[in-house]
Amino acid sequence: MRYRVYGRTSVTVVVEVEASSEEEAYEIALDQRGGLSCFCGNGGVDKLVGVCDENESISVDDEITYDNIEVIE
Repeated sequence: MRYRVYGRTSVTVVVEVEASSEEEAYEIALDQRGGLSCFCGNGGVDKLVGVCDENESISVDDEITYDNIEVIE
């Protein structure tokens, strides 16, 4: 049998902004955030997570926790 096993992990998005204070930096990041998006790859358009702007980056924070499984016909 073949199985598809699903795992989850948290990620951190980093946004570089210029501001005069930490509070302003948070506001700018919230206002200008491109957000997470999906890009084509690995057999579908929902497989890779990316960010929209060149001043944003994404990194994985934790180990993957596998918590769901389905049988593949």
